[in-house]
Amino acid sequence: MKLIRIGNDIQINWTITRFGEPEDFSNKNLSVVLYDKFNTKQIFDYTVTDNKITGTFYGKDQTTNGVYRLFLVENEGDVDMVSLDYIDCFCISNKLKNQTSNGSDSSNINTEVIEVSSEMNTTTDLTEYAKKTYVDAAIVELHSEIETEMPTKTSDLTNDSGFITASDIPTIPTKTSDLTNDSGFITDADVPTKTSDLINDSGFITSSDIPAIPTKTSDLTNDSGFITDADIPTKTSDLVNDSGFITDADIPSIPTKTSDLTNDSGFITASDIPTIPTKTSDLTNDSGFITSSILAAVAISGDYTDLINKPTIPTKTSDLTNDSGFITSAAVPTKTSDLTNDSGFITDADIPTKTSDLTNDSGFITSSDIPAIPTKTSDLTNDSGFITSSILAAVATSGDYNDLTNKPTLFSGDYNDLSNKPTIPTKTSDLTNDSGFITASDIPTIPTKTSDLTNDSGFITSSILAAVATSGDYDDLINKPTIPVVPTNISAFTNDSGYINQIKTINNQSLIGTGNITISGSSVQSDWNQTDTTADDYIKNKPTIPTKTSDLTNDSGFITSIPDTVVTSTTQNLKIEVVTAMPASPSNNTIYIVQ
Repeated sequence: MKLIRIGNDIQINWTITRFGEPEDFSNKNLSVVLYDKFNTKQIFDYTVTDNKITGTFYGKDQTTNGVYRLFLVENEGDVDMVSLDYIDCFCISNKLKNQTSNGSDSSNINTEVIEVSSEMNTTTDLTEYAKKTYVDAAIVELHSEIETEMPTKTSDLTNDSGFITASDIPTIPTKTSDLTNDSGFITDADVPTKTSDLINDSGFITSSDIPAIPTKTSDLTNDSGFITDADIPTKTSDLVNDSGFITDADIPSIPTKTSDLTNDSGFITASDIPTIPTKTSDLTNDSGFITSSILAAVAISGDYTDLINKPTIPTKTSDLTNDSGFITSAAVPTKTSDLTNDSGFITDADIPTKTSDLTNDSGFITSSDIPAIPTKTSDLTNDSGFITSSILAAVATSGDYNDLTNKPTLFSGDYNDLSNKPTIPTKTSDLTNDSGFITASDIPTIPTKTSDLTNDSGFITSSILAAVATSGDYDDLINKPTIPVVPTNISAFTNDSGYINQIKTINNQSLIGTGNITISGSSVQSDWNQTDTTADDYIKNKPTIPTKTSDLTNDSGFITSIPDTVVTSTTQNLKIEVVTAMPASPSNNTIYIVQ
């Protein structure tokens, strides 16, 4: 795929063949659509000649980097719309390796030409495209496969990002909650010498917690519902069926085929699939949809002339009866002289036209009252002592540092020119350890295995446990009950109801199994982002894809936080190394103290 700098015009020549022969696009309603990596439709001018599509994606319309894809669609927007083919054409980038420093390509290319071709290996008979019901069934099957393969817990994932798990973190015989050490240094008071020095805040079982260690299951109180010889039934009638298991009392016989089961999950059988209507006349119009047969002519034409009993629309006011007493032009006065001035409105004769018509009883200032106004500062007497330029120093008007007199000697800005410089420590030994930080010489010998500790807390060791306590293997139990075999797979039943359990191929593209089926109807492409539940391409029962580790069940023991208390492991040895810097690849079971 060609990498092109953004902003260049891109000419695309797309040649399409079918089974090695040029595709015939004559008499077809075709659309060619260009999408960017966000599935946003782009402006793309194109022409179709024979089996070749030629178009240009102009640089002025390019806004997004990434891979661009062309789609060839027949009958776009119609119910029988089909996507015939698509191809990844090119990738747009901000800057190429041959781009010069001024931002242009070294070859000064203004138009890039992309030559692409594709082979269509499907039949031209659209009757073989899948019906929506079969496509929906295929989508449900694909979703089932996706949900089967979709990780639901962290152990399903390959830890290729180096997340720390419990097995990767060494344990220390202490707990941080006992420390008043916000720098994380190890002190003498924190290093245990025996198990009784540790706070059992992790719930370890000690001898004081268990009066006697059982050696067989009969020594235990069965409050967890474990099955023992005494309480394990030998036949299903001895059980209380509170989980809805099928018993002889409920069902005369265990079903061996799907027709023996009640279809309360809504599985579709052959008898449930109705005849799919191919035209609206095949449907019962129980929703009151309006058909053309009951509509008046105007409903189809939208023409006013197709209305019946049209009213006479007045075109002038004289066509209306003046029963509301609206005033007409004949009754409206046209000049003030037509009115009697009984409200004392002021007329032109009453209004003065010059100031001399008025008596100046408010003391307004007239031109004869205004003294001469100074126009320059020299017209004024400087009795306030304002500063004039003749008495200012040169720097007052120039603002230039060089115009100052008696200038001081300034600091050069060089640290070496300072006097009384302090001694800056470069290593920890230059400092007085008045905070009591522990150095490598202060660290006592820390136990690296449980045998270094005195077991005065009665912790249980593996030597007194039954084999099943460490193996977790059912076969290590004694007095195991006999558990009847109950079918757990649907495949154990005979499928005599015709439930769909295998999809062969659709248009020669295998989904499950082998073989081929020929189906008719419109092809529908499912859209993961479709939210309209009534749309043909809506995907139901989509699984939730985790986007962060909190969406997953942490059954692999990945560390999510640093615990306050860390207890010595019973299976791992611990060592401490004093280093000047953390190693690039730290070892397991090692505590690093950085000096």
